[in-house]
Amino acid sequence: MEIYAGKQPEVPYKLSNSPADVVKRLIQPISHTDRNVTFDNWNTSVTLAEEILKEHKITIVGTIRKNKREIPPEFINTNEREEKSRKFAFRDGTLVSYIPKKGKIVLALSTMHHNNDIDAGTGHA
Repeated sequence: MEIYAGKQPEVPYKLSNSPADVVKRLIQPISHTDRNVTFDNWNTSVTLAEEILKEHKITIVGTIRKNKREIPPEFINTNEREEKSRKFAFRDGTLVSYIPKKGKIVLALSTMHHNNDIDAGTGHA
């Protein structure tokens, strides 16, 4: 656990508070253990997810903010999409764009999942 206490003064032991640096410090004890970590949208990025997978052998699942530059524009535009529609993109993992209701969008990123299977019972990915 790391407590965020605001901006740190310029001292010899100052650590970066960037989301990526905090995550990399927190996962050190489980690096190379083939575990999965769940992120909130503050910490999730495509770049960080790929780095953690390659360098630490840890998969991630998390929501991702729509203002990330790695998100394709067609995944964010809700005007041309129907309610309950889904879009998937694949690289080292899966990016999902889901429209639960008109005007609302949910983006999720996973390096643990590699297909677009939908659960027949629930209708969810």
